[in-house]
Amino acid sequence: MAADAGVGNCFAVAPERCWSAAAVLGGILRWEAHLRDGGIKPGDRVGVLADPGITTVVQLLAVVRVGAIAVLPSRRWHLQEQERQCHLQGARLILDPDAPWEPLGTNDDLWDLGDRPADDTVQGIYFTSGTSGNPKPVPLTMGNHRASAFAVRERLGIGAQDCWLNCLPLYHIGGQAILWRSLLWRLPFGLVPFTPEAVHRAVATHPLTHCSLVPTMLWRLRPLIDRQPEPWQRLRGILMGGAPLGAELRHWAATLGLPLCPTYGMTETASQITTLLPGEGATKPNSIGRSLSHATLHLRPDGELWVRGAMVSDAVLNPDGWLATGDRASCDGDGYWYIHGRLADTINCGGEKIDPQELEDLLGRHSDVQDICAIAVDDGEWGQVVGVVVVPRPGVTLSLEAVQEFLQTQHLPRYKLPRRLWHWSSLPRTANGKLQRQQVAQRIVTNSSALEG
Repeated sequence: MAADAGVGNCFAVAPERCWSAAAVLGGILRWEAHLRDGGIKPGDRVGVLADPGITTVVQLLAVVRVGAIAVLPSRRWHLQEQERQCHLQGARLILDPDAPWEPLGTNDDLWDLGDRPADDTVQGIYFTSGTSGNPKPVPLTMGNHRASAFAVRERLGIGAQDCWLNCLPLYHIGGQAILWRSLLWRLPFGLVPFTPEAVHRAVATHPLTHCSLVPTMLWRLRPLIDRQPEPWQRLRGILMGGAPLGAELRHWAATLGLPLCPTYGMTETASQITTLLPGEGATKPNSIGRSLSHATLHLRPDGELWVRGAMVSDAVLNPDGWLATGDRASCDGDGYWYIHGRLADTINCGGEKIDPQELEDLLGRHSDVQDICAIAVDDGEWGQVVGVVVVPRPGVTLSLEAVQEFLQTQHLPRYKLPRRLWHWSSLPRTANGKLQRQQVAQRIVTNSSALEG
């Protein structure tokens, strides 16, 4: 990506070239012909093994032109599992992500493509991240994408000068959302497969205004941003989602003046539900922001967050017309929302409810702790007690007593103190950085040796 490369009439700005709208549409027409020659008809399902490049973009949009439905398995799965999931979802054809192609000449307008399919047209089958069990297939319609895109534009004040960098996987709703927003907003976007060096170079050398990251990505970018923060400070927004943003990253970003926008969303809602704007974090440091205009949020008596709106997949609504998120939440008097972990992860110790995320946030402040997971451990007397798995700094061993003493200095009540402690070298996380608690609990069941107190 050349330093003097402007956005111009580009649709996608990739490291190797700027792809004009005409060239992208020419590629779409080439793949559309391939699909039709293969007997694909409207309503058929087509597997798209989404790589972070222009080929995936044109394949996805060709599927839309045919009127077919894309099936997007996670590329983190083994190839055989990707193909199996495509077939389980009824895919008649699986597209080769490495197939060469040349664009056809055309005088049509690429931007019209976003206006064509009706709102109730199913665009794709996406898979959840699987943090609460096996990944689930979720159908999303063009209406879901449109509702999300225009609510995001309203919330963030997107204008004609904006260009959003996409370095998220295109099989993930976060990456897909940027594609659909750009098409529907009639704006170009940057397309860079994630490495810290490539993303930092893109931000430093191209007139980008926004980007989307997960906390793991920002953590890996941190040394480069520390050396050259100015390009990141010039951005209008850095959307942060996929997993909770830890206190250390929040403090570091605030110190540098990075325009972070912590956001909360789900595959089932075509991405964002709430977003905190840059600058709001100074007074609402742990908030995920206010709800977008397309979303109606409702807090149940047990603290679970329910959501409904035009962006929510009909396939996941309960009989009352709501999506039960499974997340515990709260809302302050100013309308700012906070997430307090998964409802199913709550630890019930002698009738007292304990939030594992609270312990993780507090223990994450310990200078010798690199990573932390708090879970429920069965106990004959109390029903459940708190167990913690820590990943200590290299060469450090933490005792249970030292952990308890530290948490008490953080004013944690005694009944919330951990009673079991494990030392691991790493914790299982998804590509977005979400902690996979079920895997942690299963491993502890098979190997229960721990420090007790």
